[in-house]
Amino acid sequence: MNKTICFIINCASNSNKAEVFFRNREPEVLKMFKQAAFIYIDEDGSIRETANKAAREYEVIVACGGDGTIKETANALIHTNVILGVLPIGSGNDFAKSIGLSTDFRKNLEILRSCKTSGIDVIQYGEGQYFLNTMGFGLDGRTNYYAAILNKWTGKLRYFLGGIYAMIKADRFTYKCSTNKNHIEGSSWMVVAANGAVEGGKYRISPDSCNSDGIFEIIIVKPISRLRLILEFLKLSMGFSFSKQVIYQVTTKECSLSLDQKLHIHADGEIVKQKSFSIDFKLLKNSLTVIKA
Repeated sequence: MNKTICFIINCASNSNKAEVFFRNREPEVLKMFKQAAFIYIDEDGSIRETANKAAREYEVIVACGGDGTIKETANALIHTNVILGVLPIGSGNDFAKSIGLSTDFRKNLEILRSCKTSGIDVIQYGEGQYFLNTMGFGLDGRTNYYAAILNKWTGKLRYFLGGIYAMIKADRFTYKCSTNKNHIEGSSWMVVAANGAVEGGKYRISPDSCNSDGIFEIIIVKPISRLRLILEFLKLSMGFSFSKQVIYQVTTKECSLSLDQKLHIHADGEIVKQKSFSIDFKLLKNSLTVIKA
């Protein structure tokens, strides 16, 4: 790679283990990228602002952390000529898997060095706000909320324990979902806008979703019994997807979602504060250039 490159490391990723992990591997990185710059961000720093400034100087910005780190970095690069690279050192690493990366740090560096790029779709959900993988409401958002609290645990176990606690606390809510072809309304445990197939490291929430196909999916869990909900969650935990009879699935490029109450919400695993009872989603085709396997 002959391009200028900057690595942005979120020190808080993976329960505050990311900084030590990456500092120990700086020499390995510098062997491949001799002029690389490194920016370490503590929990009070703004990843998006840092990426925005770095994008004025570097041709490639590498997000080093989990899905939330990648989301915040990507939000600064959308509709620019700057390339997004990824080194997954977070908990779920769902987006990284969708572009062919693994947990092998050396292999991921080799992929970065190859600089094989491709455009991907992103979903806009507010003014200047975008997500890459999934955005969840209700039970899904609550699971991520509890997973964030359970920070002494790492990886997939955090999401499993968060999901168990969320199912005990969660309630159904009322929604209205409208696209140019469909209108669905009713009661639900959770609604997910999905641009990727997996979240939480292994949960196949929307197996048909792909971030380069020009569409996204809305997954709505029907108001099944709490016992059935727990059984479906256990299936997800074993690598299966939802039973078709317990969900509605809508495929679209744009969607409006209305809610009857304030809910727990996440975007790419990061907690989002609900500002409105109505959210509009719009797919932006090939609006971000990323380095893929």
